[in-house]
Amino acid sequence: MPTSDKLGPPKVSIGLPVYNGEPHLRNAIESLLSQDYANFELIISDNASTDGTFDLCRTFAERDSRVRLYRNDTNIGAAANFNRVFELADGPYFSWAAHDDLVHSTYVSRCVGVLEENPDILLCSADITFIDESGAVIDYPAQYCRLHTRGMDLRRRAKCLTSAVGWFSLYGIFRATALRKTRLITPDYGCDVLLLLELLFQGQTNVLPERLFSFRYIPKETRRYVTDITGSAEHVPANPYTRLAQGLLRLIEDSGESVDLKVAMRNDLLDNVTRPSRRWRELILEENPAIARYPRHVQPVEMRRVLYKQLSASELAHLRLRSHAMHILRLPAELCSSSWRAMRVTYDHFMAEAGRVHFWADYGMDVGYMRRAVWYLHNLLRILGRQSFRSGHLAERGRSSVNSGGRKDDP
Repeated sequence: MPTSDKLGPPKVSIGLPVYNGEPHLRNAIESLLSQDYANFELIISDNASTDGTFDLCRTFAERDSRVRLYRNDTNIGAAANFNRVFELADGPYFSWAAHDDLVHSTYVSRCVGVLEENPDILLCSADITFIDESGAVIDYPAQYCRLHTRGMDLRRRAKCLTSAVGWFSLYGIFRATALRKTRLITPDYGCDVLLLLELLFQGQTNVLPERLFSFRYIPKETRRYVTDITGSAEHVPANPYTRLAQGLLRLIEDSGESVDLKVAMRNDLLDNVTRPSRRWRELILEENPAIARYPRHVQPVEMRRVLYKQLSASELAHLRLRSHAMHILRLPAELCSSSWRAMRVTYDHFMAEAGRVHFWADYGMDVGYMRRAVWYLHNLLRILGRQSFRSGHLAERGRSSVNSGGRKDDP
């Protein structure tokens, strides 16, 4: 559109915080200014760059009235600079933009269309094309969180947020009123994830199926990331993903939701973080190597203990007992191929743990399940032991299963 056109106050404000972003900045700004949606403003806040960033931004501001340019006297950190561009915004819709990403010409119009037609949607973004330093299309190295929560209740929305590691929805288009009810960008590792959880307490998010956003994926070390966010290298955490999970748990605990819903959301988060074959679990274990010394089936319980320090001794004992029960009852073939001595030791350990639990009545439906589990385990081991002796200790010789008929059909 001609920059002299007068469309009234901007409906969309795009905030571009930048520090020393000259190499990719021109392409990023041009993609933003090429939107087919006319009524928007582009707010650029230069964080005391030492390269040619400010001069490049000034050339765009001088020739396009939609561009508002600001410069910080000193580097205030990325978090504060991100918040500054939002505080300077006038539009009812707001989007952050990165100095090295690219957006399709229909990105803003498509997202705004969804927000205007669906008042329950607070954030709209689009599917992503990942590009490298040179702009070549690449595959993201892991599963990431799309955060498409349309039609979900609060519990399912929160569970979706922690279903995978990797979040990119921060560069969607928000309702500014919803953002103002959050703490915005905090100087923490994973500050975007914390903000997204605060947003999910208010409503739903939408992801368009078209790839209208190109994210330039340039891996950074944790120290560099935290230094960029805070503007200081003094307080870089050694366990960033542990602290992120703890921060999400605190947001849940501090919310105004019912106790039952908070407990359910907390357990969902802990299940996602500690589940085997998930990147979350690998990262938590890397940051807490002492947990790796526990048997694999017990590690999720010990991870919960580290992440959620409010777990009572009885809750912890209950979780440990349940993990032992599920581990043993789900592996009958392993039990059958072990010697009776090994089975007896396992059984003794299990019953010793069960003997420490004196609070069956506190756990409702779990009481019946755990009693049946203990009863089943007791009988299973008794039967297996009798069969192994009757068949001349075949179990000790590595047979995978044994019964009184000598068949191997069943575990």
